Amino acid sequence: MSILPRALRTFAAAALVATAAIGAQANTVHVTQQGSWVFNDANGKNNWSQIVSYKMNGQYRNVYAGAFRMKATDTAGKVTNFIGFCLQPLNWLSIPKDYTVSTNLSQSVVGKLGALVKNAMSKVIDSQSAAAFQLAAWEIASETSGKLNLSTGAFKMTYAPAGTQSLAQSWLNLIQRGTWKPNLNVTLLSAPGTQNLVTDITPAAVPVPAAGLMLIGGLAGFVGLRRRKSTQVHA
Repeated sequence: MSILPRALRTFAAAALVATAAIGAQANTVHVTQQGSWVFNDANGKNNWSQIVSYKMNGQYRNVYAGAFRMKATDTAGKVTNFIGFCLQPLNWLSIPKDYTVSTNLSQSVVGKLGALVKNAMSKVIDSQSAAAFQLAAWEIASETSGKLNLSTGAFKMTYAPAGTQSLAQSWLNLIQRGTWKPNLNVTLLSAPGTQNLVTDITPAAVPVPAAGLMLIGGLAGFVGLRRRKSTQVHA
């Protein structure tokens, strides 16, 4: 397993909400794939994905679900490898693309995604667990009924390899019951014309302008940025 380089951690929910107002001012990171395919690393290995099918808003999709292996380049040229998951089941991934740290998701949804990242990211060790993480992220980001159930509701699974859906559902149940507490310390990346992403690191530095810091401070402040290492075994 390769080790991800040190990267700045994330803004809290206040920052994520505030970026809707300051997104136009925020610096961006240029996101590309690490290897020849978005699920492969730079050496063409570690493809953690599975084929799944689902229905949402009357549309059926048959897609690969799993760990996107990406790299981000900031305005100073610093490159950070990272792993991300899609948040929009009906959108297609289109990269290279410039992303900002921002989201239009509610604070409740952000908290649930943070709970998933904090508790399940370390459990992603192969294709099945990576696909299960992706299913759970789609359910959290897409469900409008308030119930995190992959078999019913706005986002509904129609096929997944044996054990994948049940693993994802077990994680969702822990979030639904409150065993896994909401966590606002999570990185959400947004860009027009492609899939928005969730990850456990901030890929390269995305500084917030002074006006943005004032707005964030008025809402609730922001989580201090800290450095950490994360193994590239999940997405």
